[in-house]
Amino acid sequence: MVLTFFLFLYILIICYVSGFSVTFLMTKGKLEAVKSGIFYVFTGFGFCTVYAEFFSLFAGVGLIANLGLILICLISAFFLKRQLLASVKELLGKDKKIVIIISVLLLVFFAYGTSFGIMHVDSDLYHAQSIRWIEEYGVVKGLGNIHTRLAYNSASFCLSALFSMSFMGGQSFHVCQGFSAWILAVMCIGLFRKKSVFKPTLSNFARLAGIYYLLNIYDEMVSPASDYFMVTMLLTVLILFLEGLEKENADPNFYGILSLMGLVVLSVKISGALIVLICIYPVILFIKKKDFKSIIRFLITGIICVVPFFARNVILSGYLVYPVTGIDIFNPEYKIPFDIARYDEREIQVYGRGYSDVSRFDESITKWLPDWFRGLDSINKAAFVLAVVSVMVLVAVAIYIFVKKKKELYGFLLAMGIMTASFGYWMITAPIIRYGCVFLWLTPLLNLGMLYNLTLSKIDRGILVKIAFLLFILYKGYAFSREWISGAESKYLFTQQDYGHYDLVEYEVDKHIFYMPVEGGLTGYDPFPTIPYETEFRLLGTELKDGFCK
Repeated sequence: MVLTFFLFLYILIICYVSGFSVTFLMTKGKLEAVKSGIFYVFTGFGFCTVYAEFFSLFAGVGLIANLGLILICLISAFFLKRQLLASVKELLGKDKKIVIIISVLLLVFFAYGTSFGIMHVDSDLYHAQSIRWIEEYGVVKGLGNIHTRLAYNSASFCLSALFSMSFMGGQSFHVCQGFSAWILAVMCIGLFRKKSVFKPTLSNFARLAGIYYLLNIYDEMVSPASDYFMVTMLLTVLILFLEGLEKENADPNFYGILSLMGLVVLSVKISGALIVLICIYPVILFIKKKDFKSIIRFLITGIICVVPFFARNVILSGYLVYPVTGIDIFNPEYKIPFDIARYDEREIQVYGRGYSDVSRFDESITKWLPDWFRGLDSINKAAFVLAVVSVMVLVAVAIYIFVKKKKELYGFLLAMGIMTASFGYWMITAPIIRYGCVFLWLTPLLNLGMLYNLTLSKIDRGILVKIAFLLFILYKGYAFSREWISGAESKYLFTQQDYGHYDLVEYEVDKHIFYMPVEGGLTGYDPFPTIPYETEFRLLGTELKDGFCK
């Protein structure tokens, strides 16, 4: 835990300085549009993610990448020292001491939770090796040909490699997912603020989902799974967006930066792609101000944010987004064969429906949906039913808002529409609960929450929702406390739980030794490189960095 905590502090300083600098540049120095320390940290978290992706296109992400990032922060701090110091001074103001203390305690709490727990099976299947390849070489042509899952490109793996500190000669740490969870936890503090405690605002409904999610994954945060990054970052974007609307923040630069963070979410996991639609809101605000230069500025920055993600996809697999075979515009020598990619694509979708037989891919929704629904736990079953009902509620609410010309609610309606559309997209593609839960929960929470605010809240003044919030927090807090106390360990008070270790055998290809598990497909981080099973591939050159093809 101690090492994890100090890594958290390192990431915190880097993210704050870089995030403040990015915010200063994108708002043209109009920091009054933000004035939020956690916003700077979150923006810096996105900057570091894009930075790590870009760096991986040219070299392994390790010591030099960290030195380059530190240099960028030092230069930024030098030129913005007056503004940066004023920001820190304001952050540490007397009226914010309680929030700072709680945030620090949460940092310790999440450092502990990130130090040990349940390692996701996919982490020892391919996450660890993906991160290792990025640490060693950055990006390698046709890497998916030795294991298709190594082509499941996620910006989160680049970020994990950046802050893994493997270049120091010890273990490869995996702490960024826990830090992202901490950012969301700080955002959720707003649910308990004196002026807004349990108030039935849409941002508080989103915070409730955030708290529930964090308590559910606390014992799994040790795993660098992209699911945790996507959900925590998407929730943070949504809460900031809704909170900005509630505070009547009309500065389009604020929402523009959130749109850029939405693009980072897309690069972490494509299932969260529709969050980028929040860019509609700042575009409208810029148009109203006739500030077309800012639209172009954010558009160019947005392109910069996603270029490394799509470039890595093409280099790793030959596809713009692997394994989406519907977008097939490149044909490099190292391209993963179409039949393999198509099988992989269908396997993911079938698995999401609860099956393992790819031949069931063409079954209609009327056949697989009942089986999928039966496989849910009681809470998610209830959430699904409410989500379906709330889609009709959204239509009614939208008609009411447009007919009554309640323009102040257009932004909220946009957020509700995006979450509902994301829910539908998730159901159609691959409804795997572990990352689609955010859409499953937020769709009814936002849609029904808005209906409540337009109707019942005027009668009971929000008392019903406040009681529901309180009962839920007490119930989940009690259940979590019991689990946490029973699962507490002193073994990892200093260091962090490592990846798994398995029995492997050597497998030679073009005079290079690979390692293959004796049974199962799990390989962990060491040794390197590994393949899950015996397969046919060859090197494009003489070295591993030259790439692979079938």
